[in-house]
Amino acid sequence: MELLEFLQQNLLAWIGISLLLGLLVGSFLNVLVYRLPIMLERDWRKQAREVLELPAQPEAAPFNLLQPNSCCPGCAAPIRAWQNIPLLSWLLLRGRCHQCRQPISKRYPLVELASGLLAVLVAWQLG
Repeated sequence: MELLEFLQQNLLAWIGISLLLGLLVGSFLNVLVYRLPIMLERDWRKQAREVLELPAQPEAAPFNLLQPNSCCPGCAAPIRAWQNIPLLSWLLLRGRCHQCRQPISKRYPLVELASGLLAVLVAWQLG
């Protein structure tokens, strides 16, 4: 109860926590935007092969929301935890891959920022 009381009395802390949670949601939305279409296409192809009674293809490596770990699309270097902090990492890396220096799309920080700002707006309006 102490945390709830603190947040009720401290608007700035409430807004800050809301911003952090919004940034995390935005980061997850980026994962969904990238991976969900690929997952759906793989599933559709598998179902189409079954309906058409074509031989099954060998199982591909797992591809879902958890696997494989995130990596650079240019050089396939794994993205470390410190490189995956919403908004902050993109700014620290200056919008480029740590390994190959290929540009990282501005879509990622923009989605995170928009989600964070929406969370702040909701928190400020609803209290």
